Amino acid sequence: MRRYFSKTLLLSCLVLVTFSCRKKKKLDKLLESAACPVIALIEPDGTSWRNFEYVGEKLTRMYFNDETQMVLGIRYDESSRIKTLEIKNNEDLEEMDVNYSYDPETGHISETNTSIGGLPFMKNVFTYKDNKVVSVKTTVQFFGSQVEGLTRISYSGNNVSAVYSSIDNEPEKLVFKGDSYDDKPMFMPAIFRHVCLGFVGVANNFFAYMGKNNLVAGKLYDEDGVINQTTQIIFEYDKRELPMTGEYIIENKGELTSNILRYEYDCN
Repeated sequence: MRRYFSKTLLLSCLVLVTFSCRKKKKLDKLLESAACPVIALIEPDGTSWRNFEYVGEKLTRMYFNDETQMVLGIRYDESSRIKTLEIKNNEDLEEMDVNYSYDPETGHISETNTSIGGLPFMKNVFTYKDNKVVSVKTTVQFFGSQVEGLTRISYSGNNVSAVYSSIDNEPEKLVFKGDSYDDKPMFMPAIFRHVCLGFVGVANNFFAYMGKNNLVAGKLYDEDGVINQTTQIIFEYDKRELPMTGEYIIENKGELTSNILRYEYDCN
C-alpha cells in the first residue's frame, strides 16, 4: 500500500508514521494471546528494540527503537476498546492520530480515520467475514488530491496467508504473504491486532500480527508485485509456549542478515 504515498507525495510525511453474546465469544477466542504480557524485545547487545508499557492489564504505550524511532500511545473508550492511536517519531514534529469507530451491532471496528498534525488525510472502512477483516477500502486525501485503494485479505485458518492491494481500480497486486506460522498463541498483546488496523495503507508488515499465531516465514512485495523482503523466524519457546528468543533471517534485495532478539514478559 506504499503506492498511496508515491501518488500523493506522502512518503516523506509518513516516515513518522459492545458485542452480541454469540459473536463476542468467537472474537475473544481469536484474540487470545500469550500467557504473559510481553514487555520488551531485546537485541544481543542489550539494547531494547521494542518496549511495551501497561496500566493494569491495558497496553498503553509502545516504543519502537530502530531506524525510525516511534512512540505509539493507545487511548481507550469507556468500554475498554481502543479509541485513539497516537503515533510520534523523533524525526518529525507532526503527530499522526488514528481514531477508531465501531459497529454498534457487532462491536467490530468499522472504520479508522487518520490525521497528521490535526489535518485529516486517510480513511479506512473495514468489511468482515467470520469475525475476520477480509477487505479494507482506503481513501487518501492530501494537497487536494484523492487516491482510493482496496485491500483484500486471505486467511489460512486464523492467520493471514496473503494480502492483495489495488489502487484507483488498477489490477490488484500481492503485497504480503504469510507462508507459515507456528502453533503457539501470538506473543504480541491481543490489542495489537487492532493497532495493526490503524496501519492499513501505511505499512504492509503489520499484517503478520493480525492472526492467532506467530509468523515464522513470510514475504513483503514492492509496488510492482515483486518480492522485496523474505523473512524467516526461528523461535525458541519455554514450557508456557512463550517465545524466549527469535532468530530473524531476512533477505532484502539480495542482502542476507540475521539477528537474534530476546523476549521479556511480565508473568507476575
